[in-house]
This record gives sequence, C-alpha cells and structure tokens, in this order.
Amino acid sequence: MKIRVLAWLLAVCLAFMSCKSASEREIDALVSGMSVSEKVAQLMMISADSYAKPHAKAQKEHLVRDIGVGGIIFTNDRLTRASAMLAHLDSMSGLPLLVGIDGEWGPAMRFAELPFFPRQLQLGAIEDDSLIYEMGRAVGEQCRLIGVNINFAPVVDVNINPRNPAINSRSFGANSERVAALASAYMRGMQAGGISATAKHFPGHGDTEVDSHRALPCLELSRERMDSVELVPFRRLIRDGVDLVMLGHLLVPAYDSVPTTHSRVIIKDLLQQRLGFDGIVVSDALTMRGLVKDTMYAEAVVKAYRAGVELLLMPRQAEQAIDEIVRLIESGEETEEELDRRVKKILRLKQRYGLLKKDFHRSVITDENLSDYMLDKDRVERLNTKLSEASVTDIKGEVIPLTGRRVAYIGYRAVYHPYVRRYGDLEGLSGYAAFSGIDSTGAVTAVKTLMEEGVTVDYFPTSDEPSLEEIRLLLSRLRGYDEVVIGFHDGAQHAHQMLGVPQEHIQLFKHYAEETKVSVLYFGNPYDMASWGDCSCLRNMLMCYADTYYNERAGAMVLVGKNSCRGVLPVR
Repeated sequence: MKIRVLAWLLAVCLAFMSCKSASEREIDALVSGMSVSEKVAQLMMISADSYAKPHAKAQKEHLVRDIGVGGIIFTNDRLTRASAMLAHLDSMSGLPLLVGIDGEWGPAMRFAELPFFPRQLQLGAIEDDSLIYEMGRAVGEQCRLIGVNINFAPVVDVNINPRNPAINSRSFGANSERVAALASAYMRGMQAGGISATAKHFPGHGDTEVDSHRALPCLELSRERMDSVELVPFRRLIRDGVDLVMLGHLLVPAYDSVPTTHSRVIIKDLLQQRLGFDGIVVSDALTMRGLVKDTMYAEAVVKAYRAGVELLLMPRQAEQAIDEIVRLIESGEETEEELDRRVKKILRLKQRYGLLKKDFHRSVITDENLSDYMLDKDRVERLNTKLSEASVTDIKGEVIPLTGRRVAYIGYRAVYHPYVRRYGDLEGLSGYAAFSGIDSTGAVTAVKTLMEEGVTVDYFPTSDEPSLEEIRLLLSRLRGYDEVVIGFHDGAQHAHQMLGVPQEHIQLFKHYAEETKVSVLYFGNPYDMASWGDCSCLRNMLMCYADTYYNERAGAMVLVGKNSCRGVLPVR
C-alpha cells in the first residue's frame, strides 16, 4: 500500500514538473546557474544619477559589473543624461537592470522635461475616481516610455496629523476609505499603463510628527486602531493586485519592539500572512536616518534581509551587506531556498517587462528624439485641465461669480511662477500695475483667464515677503475697485512650510472684506485653512491646492461662473 502511495505521489510530482510553464523553467534555469552572491545581489536596487562624482560613478559601475546588483533607482536628474547612464550600466550588467523611480505625481517629480500632474492631496479632493485612474494610466505609460519598470507610488498613508512633516500633501487625505479608493484607482491605472505600482509606507506613516528621513517615528497606536484606519488602504490595494508594498521606517510598539523594516512580525505575520500579500516587499531607502541613526549601513541592510525584505532599496555598503548575507546562508543561519524564492520574484518581474529576452535592447533618449518618449501633449493638457477643474473646492459654502466692472487682482507672493516660461508671459496684461516695483511674473494665468472672460483686471503683485505696512498701503489704493480678488501664490506643500500667511495679514484682509467684495483663490496646502477661521466676510474662498497653470485657470473659471466647484476638502 505504501509503495502504491509513494508511486502515486511521484507521478503527481513529475506531472507537476512537466506542467511548469516555459517562463518558470527559464527562471529556474537562471537561478540554478547563479552563485549565492549573485542571487543576493539581484535583490539590491542602488541609486544612480548622472551628476554623481567620479568616485561614486566608479563605485556604481563596480556594483553593476562585478557584483551584479539587480536594479537602479533614479533620483533628480535630466532625462537624457539618466538614459545614457542607464544604457551604460546595462552594457556592463549580466542581466538588464530593473529600473525604479519615486514619482508620486508622475516622473516629472524626478525628470523636469516630462509632464507634471497634481500631488496626491489635490487628487484627494476629486470625487470622480475614474479621473484618478486615468491619471495613473498616463503616469504608467510615461514611465514605460522612458524605461521605468517600478514606480514607488502611490502613498497610501492616511494623513490624520496636519503637522506630519514626511507625508502631508503626499497623501490623498485623512479619510481611510477615500484614501483606499483613490490609491487603488491610481495603482490600477499605473499597472494598466505597463509598470508596477507600490503601496507605501507600511503599516502607515500618516499619524506621525517625525520625519523618518531624519529620525525614527513611533506610532503609539493600538492594533485595533491600526486595523480600522492605517491598514484599510493597504488591505484594499493588496486585494486589488498591487505588485509591491514598501515598508516605512517606523516603530509600532503594538506589533514589535524593533523598526518595521527589521520586524519579521510585521513583514511575515502581519503583511504576508494576515493581509495575504504575496507580491514583492520592498524597503524604503536604507540610508534614511530613521533606520540607520544608531546602526551601521551594512548591518541595517542585513537585518532587513533577515526580517523578510525582498527588494533592498538604495543600500549603502551594499558589497559588505552582500558578503554578510552570503556568510549567513553558507553557515546555515539563513536558507538558500528562501533566497531562491525571493530572487525568483525579482526575475519574474524582469521577465514580465521583457528584460530577460535575448534581443532586449535599451533605447537611449537624446535631445533629438526626446519627443518620441513623451506623452501626447494634448492628452496631458486635457487630463490636467479635468483634474484641476474637478478639484477646486468651495471653502465658504457658496460661490458668487464676479459681477464688478473693475476688479483688482492682488498676487500675494506672486513673484515666482514656475510655469510662466512654458505657458506665457505678461504680454496682453493692459491693466498691469507693478505696485511693488519688482519684475513679477506670478498669477499670470489667473489674471489672463479673467481678462479673457471679459473682466477688466488690474494686477497688483506683492513682494515675496510682504510686510503688514506694504499690505495696508496696497489695500488703501484699491478703494475705487468694485471687487478684489486675492490670489495666494507660492503656496506651501509641506508641514514645516505651512501657515506661510501671517495671522496679522489674514486678519487685515478679512477686515478689509467687511467693506469690499473680496474673493480668495488659495494656491497652497489645504491644512492652512485652519488658520483662517470664519470666512463669512469673504465673497468667495476657493481652495485651488497648488500654484500651477491648470489650477490658476480652473480657479478663475469658477470665479467668472463658467465652472462649478466640485472638489471636497480632503482634510479635517
């Protein structure tokens, strides 16, 4: 009887082996031909930028050519220079490199030549999830065009703390269910666009006041609270098929006494077993002070590996870390079977993106062919317009269109406008009044849009750091205008920059609004609204989120009654 059972089991095993797909047999063959050191190196994704100093470039070349690291991540760079460097590194790599980018609002976050999209907090104001999917797809397609395989986005942290210095405007907002829905739409769009998305920062970086780039945040939260808030978006994205989950460098005493990145309890028990994640577990950058303040860089990498991290991001002292992991495996403290399991995950991803094909060729992007690697400009314009129009949020509760014959536009801190060179200049602003005596180019789009819609506008920019006396003098010169629009430009996006409008300025504007029709366009962080208090004295108060061409136009179109406010404030 035993013999018959054993024979049946052997037949089943042989049948299973023969049924393995060609792609899996290719992966098995690759892994079987690698040394332990080469396998460990495939789990490493090092930083690469074309501006590195010669000794740093030589070190990266060594890690690719001699050590065999599996991938690179680009930080801020020029796309053409980065493309040349990638091709150069690929030429000396045994296997083509997996390419990652941290592009939360698109690859323009790292490459200025590419089209930009809104930050996640602005997206959090949009109720139409299909628009977020559409943006995600555009981001994915743009990444794929330039050779990026992984985008370390979206941020799925629920930003409950308005003073969060690390997340803030990178989050979709403070409501866990909305964060989950929007992040899922963004993720599904990116992956449909041809790249892998990443849910970060597990198990949740939203309720902190410490920046993990600088120190280790501690989340003094119960498991029940984490389950009902922080884990909600991760659970949703895992269910919807996200390819990677990034760990945050966090301390969560409810689960473990060691940082998340070094915690088997959080990685194995919580993320993989309880939440059922079977994709790739990636660390945050292994150079961040939140993890390595009191630890050697190589030691931090080794601990992350031992805890269960499958893709080790930006390791410093990578060669030393690889040597130590190899020693652990050769001594039996870690198993080669577990290493093989992780390496196969990385190789499957490379296989999915065609990196293992014998005829794989990396195209080089140059100034001459750059346009071939860009999304269609009209598509980008239409999408950004739709996103901006859908996000404008009425703070006061009622929008009253401009009716005055003469309108003054105050450009508060409108000295610098990042898109003016791309979209126009001051030509045509017949009512331009250079009150401050400086060459100001801010608020161009908002003012031009009002003028195009038939409003007679005189434009009054302030200095970059206006004094209370300057504001008083400016307001005293506007007595003859029917209405005043105040555009708050150069708005802050991070907690440490917030409340950039001094309280005495806010009170002066509100006092002025008691006698004059005043509308506000606020191009900044919505958390700033807490400093405004009661806005009933204002005719309009519109949150436009960021000082961009599209947002300025969208806000102005609401003021003239051509568009309605459809956004919902994403913060408490």
